[in-house]
This record gives sequence, C-alpha cells and structure tokens, in this order.
Amino acid sequence: MDFKPVEGVNYMINEGRAGDIYIGMSQEMLMDALGEDHLDFEQKAGQNTRYMVRLGENKPHSMEVMVNCVGDSCSVNAVTVFDPNYQTAKGVKIGDKLSAIYDNYTGLNLSGKNTRQMVYTNDLQHVAFIIDATNIESGVTEPSMEDVAMHTPIIGFYLF
Repeated sequence: MDFKPVEGVNYMINEGRAGDIYIGMSQEMLMDALGEDHLDFEQKAGQNTRYMVRLGENKPHSMEVMVNCVGDSCSVNAVTVFDPNYQTAKGVKIGDKLSAIYDNYTGLNLSGKNTRQMVYTNDLQHVAFIIDATNIESGVTEPSMEDVAMHTPIIGFYLF
C-alpha cells in the first residue's frame, strides 16, 4: 500500500488525538479540518456516522472516524488509524512490534476479541494500540499481555 507522507499533514498521535482530528471535535470542525476531498465513504446508522478518510489521492484509507449525534450536537467519539505515518510522541508507530510498546510505556493491559487485541497503557490516555494477535496460543479464552509474543505487530491506533 502506498502510505507515503502527505505534505502538511500532522501525523502525531496524542491523548485522544490523531493529528488535527480529536475526540470531542464537532462534526462541523471535522469537515473543516478534512475537507470534502478526503472523505471517501460515509455510513449512517442511527445516531452514528462513520467516515473513511483518505489523505491524498489514490491512497489507502488512513483512518475511520466515528461521529455520534445527540439531538443537534454531533461530535467525534472514536477514531481508528491505519496509516503507518502516524506515531506517538515516543516514536511508536504502526508496523512496530509489541516490544516497542513495552520499551516506551508502563501499565499495559490487553483487551479485545479474536485476532484484534488492544493494548492500553497508563501513560497515554484515550489511545489504544491495536495489535495483530493471530499468534496468541489457541485455546486461550481471555489472553493477558504474557500470552502475546513480543514480535506481534502494531496494526493501528484506536482513540476514544
């Protein structure tokens, strides 16, 4: 996939923030920040709207943004990042291994289902590292951090 960095894009992951997109941001501010040309897909379900964001022409989706509406007030309530150009302030990015999380963060906890597990840390609030947990030993129904190999790749970020 062609995820070459796009000039002028902020690729920093901070607490509840992926570049210029952040949890609690109004839908209007989201549209202003992205512009119509970056929204590739929109799906509505009840009070929620899912946007697939493409940063750059002919590029894969960089993120999925979920917007929740209560009455007339709509705001971002979750963001899933797929673009490996995004990284934390400590330099951990998609494509790195679980060991990079261990090396840079403390208080790690594992949560999730099937082959997509999320690693939460005490040091980075409102952000989870999505890992590819296909190599967790079969039969483990509630895996812990000890059940995941250090070479397990980070496949995304989840902001909430």
